[in-house]
Amino acid sequence: MALIIKPSQLEESAKLGAQFRHCIHEEPEIGLYLPKTQENIVEALKSFGIKGISTFVGGANVTGVVAVIEGSRPGKTIGLRADSDALPWKKKPVSSGAVKFR
Repeated sequence: MALIIKPSQLEESAKLGAQFRHCIHEEPEIGLYLPKTQENIVEALKSFGIKGISTFVGGANVTGVVAVIEGSRPGKTIGLRADSDALPWKKKPVSSGAVKFR
């Protein structure tokens, strides 16, 4: 399935991307086991109709996610990789909507 964002959809797509980023940043997880982060990423991929999703890539206690997104045209392929774990942080956030400390 091709994921195509038309110019008329860019503003809405940017808003959705920002909402997703805020959601991920509100409850950071440290280490290799990131169940909430994995769940949010898988849910977002599924919302775009992406079906080729594999989870727990790297082992049962490693919450890696791999998704294959196929385009509609032949040609070059691109691979993207990102880390999604947080760093330990002891300061209180200065802006609203930031990290929710437990």
